[in-house]
Amino acid sequence: MFSKKQMIAGGTVAPDATTFTLAAEVGSETYGILSNLHLADVARTTRFECTIITGDGTFGYAETTTVDIAAMGGTLAHTDTNTLVRVE
Repeated sequence: MFSKKQMIAGGTVAPDATTFTLAAEVGSETYGILSNLHLADVARTTRFECTIITGDGTFGYAETTTVDIAAMGGTLAHTDTNTLVRVE
């Protein structure tokens, strides 16, 4: 079985921003999350938020994906962070 979700995340960001946040939520008509029938029943993503941090030779992010998991009977928040450093 092939499981797939689609998401469009966005936000308002100043042109010179070095930190900004993008988000998506189920039900949003602009920055939303869709799931196929299988995922909607067993592991529905309800929110996604990603903060981008740029600096002198670095690019980092901190993201949290919130998923309603039927088998757990509750919600799971998965967080991931990483920083890339430019090497010359």
